[in-house]
Amino acid sequence: MAMLIIVEDDHLIRKSIQMLLELEGYEIHGAENGQEALTLLERCRTSKTPCLILLDLMMPVMDGAEFRRRQLEDPELRDVPVVFITGKGDLRDLAELRPLGVIRKPFKPDVILNLLREHCPLKR
Repeated sequence: MAMLIIVEDDHLIRKSIQMLLELEGYEIHGAENGQEALTLLERCRTSKTPCLILLDLMMPVMDGAEFRRRQLEDPELRDVPVVFITGKGDLRDLAELRPLGVIRKPFKPDVILNLLREHCPLKR
């Protein structure tokens, strides 16, 4: 089963994405900020590496950009692809963070499902 991490401070958005993707057959772990996500990702070193991280950019405690910078500094974790989920308009200043893609809020569920079918296919 493919595993993903959803990092989103809005509980309703995070749970909605989680329920949708679990119904599709994905194993989902959620975090409400970058610090929680970093701790979760570091724990994955000894178990299962996520195939993708869906990452909000604007969050309290640790924002998505800082999470991604720290992830990229870690040789064991930097290759886990990240897709930003954001309502932020201008993302040019984040190019060095090398996201796999960007999903703009608000979004339709098909946008995430199509992305996952391409980058995290389920083995059935």
